[in-house]
Amino acid sequence: MGYSHGKKWTFEKVKEEVLKISADSGIMPSFKTMDLETGNKGLSVAVSRYGGYKVVAEKLGLKVKICETNFGRDFEIICLQEIEKKFSFDCEQMTVKYPYDLLVSGAVKVDVKVAKKAKVHNSYYYSFNLEKKAQTCDIFVCYCIDDDKIAKIYIVPAAVLSGKCQLSVGINHSIYDKYINQWHYITDYVEFMKGCV
Repeated sequence: MGYSHGKKWTFEKVKEEVLKISADSGIMPSFKTMDLETGNKGLSVAVSRYGGYKVVAEKLGLKVKICETNFGRDFEIICLQEIEKKFSFDCEQMTVKYPYDLLVSGAVKVDVKVAKKAKVHNSYYYSFNLEKKAQTCDIFVCYCIDDDKIAKIYIVPAAVLSGKCQLSVGINHSIYDKYINQWHYITDYVEFMKGCV
């Protein structure tokens, strides 16, 4: 399955490392825990390549601990890997103290949001907390989760959401649907920032 951080990650090697970390708890370790235990992102990247956190947990018979912080951080890794795969840009995950989640090509600030389907007044929505009206990122990448699967992904320039603290999208239709899978905004912003230097 390829190399990450100088090591060939076969599924057997992934299984061995994950089971070593989870030996005492029987719980699938979060990506953050994998990174801390191994000292790099090699294992967490390999887990993503073999189907992701929940798929690997199921294959190994491990329980999944629900933690909103880890849940959000795990999607930051998923987004980071997607950006690196699509565009070959350098992408860095920031610490939780930063006002954005990812830094792309040393210049473009990306905030990753995740929302599970919720019912409000007999209608289903995905609702993302943007936290502040004055946006501190350039682009929002918003993952809509339905039955533990990614239903759709919105890539929205932060300027579009200026002055809003919340982004809510309908399950079937939204005025924001034109931003579904619009990954090109990341390239556009990177190219723009290159022209500014």
